[in-house]
Amino acid sequence: QKWYTFNSSNTEPNNNVTVIGNWVMDIQDEDLASWFATQNVVEDQREGLQTGWDYASSKNSKFIFDGIFYVAQLSRIYSDGLERKIGLQVPDNSITFFKSNASIKLIPNNEPLGYVVNFYLAENFKMYNPVVFGDVDEHTGTTDESNHCYNIVNCKNGYIHEPVAYNAWGDGFYIGVEYSSLTNKQCEDITIFEPHAEHCGRAGMSITSSKNLNVYSPSFKNIFRVFPKVGLNIEGEGVGETKPSFNGINIHGSITSESCDIGASIYIFDSLVGDVSVNVGNI
Repeated sequence: QKWYTFNSSNTEPNNNVTVIGNWVMDIQDEDLASWFATQNVVEDQREGLQTGWDYASSKNSKFIFDGIFYVAQLSRIYSDGLERKIGLQVPDNSITFFKSNASIKLIPNNEPLGYVVNFYLAENFKMYNPVVFGDVDEHTGTTDESNHCYNIVNCKNGYIHEPVAYNAWGDGFYIGVEYSSLTNKQCEDITIFEPHAEHCGRAGMSITSSKNLNVYSPSFKNIFRVFPKVGLNIEGEGVGETKPSFNGINIHGSITSESCDIGASIYIFDSLVGDVSVNVGNI
């Protein structure tokens, strides 16, 4: 149940849900995605979902994905001036839950490079039980391999609990420094508990650069489309001033890979900046 208060001096922008003219919704413990977007229709719900997610985070409220929501990958200009094709951007200071039937699904497209859920520059976030679908079986393009479900890059102080990635054109999870980024900011102090990627095109999870990354008991299944067809890929990647660095990469517990050409691979190059510290559990 939602309650509103009339505020004649309100300056918050109208979004037709939490702010309707001078009527402002009282702060909730949690805000539901279905207040802002329509479930179970193959139409882009990105604008409403992003509005609600940003609003909840600004009020220190939980944001709850409570159904199946479809998103397109549209252009967004970031503070570094670069354009990215994304579905949704994770807000700073967000606490996000997915109910048992909830997921984010990408509307099929031909984008060679894009992200369904983008963590670029996000700080102080927690996310529980997210399920994200890409478009590998319906993708209309034929080139590249950089359209990922979770793009966990240049971000800091985050926890992701039991995330699942299905059907990525590229990687289920891409973690590190964004290849095209103009900032040297590392992915730092991130914990991912029991991630699973399935039926993805290139890798279940790629770790390309990070500081203090902890991944617990990852599992991967049916990584099938293009080389290296690997469950876990630890490989430095960067360009220009953005150099890769491995400083405290820890894979705890067992790595489970099924129907992948390679279970796990590690490539370490001389170009890495700083000390290299990588600890990998059992495969």
